[in-house]
Amino acid sequence: MAQELHDLFVPESAWDRLRPAVVESFGGLASTARLLDLGAGTGLSMRLLAECSEARIIAVEPAAGARTALLARVADDPALTGRVSVLAGAAPEVLEEISDPLDGVLCAHVIGHLDSGQRRATLASLARLLTPRAPIVITAPQHPRQPEAEVVEEHREIGELTYTVRYHLTGAKAGIEADEVRDGERLLRAAEGENNWATVTQDELHRDAAEAGLRLEPSSPSVAILRAA
Repeated sequence: MAQELHDLFVPESAWDRLRPAVVESFGGLASTARLLDLGAGTGLSMRLLAECSEARIIAVEPAAGARTALLARVADDPALTGRVSVLAGAAPEVLEEISDPLDGVLCAHVIGHLDSGQRRATLASLARLLTPRAPIVITAPQHPRQPEAEVVEEHREIGELTYTVRYHLTGAKAGIEADEVRDGERLLRAAEGENNWATVTQDELHRDAAEAGLRLEPSSPSVAILRAA
């Protein structure tokens, strides 16, 4: 999906499912604590983290377009400008820029963009940065989900324009996403690209975490928590 359209098609239910784990893990932290939002995107996860905790936040995002929106969200809210620092870079390399201990990490809807080697290196780096018992909250399903259809299509109307995303889940075009913007029947622009997302289950995460000396605590069917073993 184009970064331009990302926020239009992230359902609020995705954040509702994550909120209890974020509140439980980070809600009691003082304003002197430091949290990492790894793969903060356009700032939706950062906003959830800031709502649920008083801690300072380091928001990391590699994509320039998403990071522009993220930084704008921070700059536009006086309550965030003194709390949130935005770093450019991708895991695991960007973690070398962080030296002070972390009191927790949020990794929301991101882990599937990392291959197995990147996941293991990221978790190993985080394990070295975390204070004792600090949690890593990660969105990961307990079981892989079987596609219910070959193609899923979603639409949003903003003003007089209709925005469409089309996800090819199976078949010859599996992994391809297409975006369209229309004014009535008139196509204004369209784009198609490959999505590098691969579902990482909690069982897979458990194996990666064990190599880093972390223990997995299942929190819900879609959220896992890691801590030092």
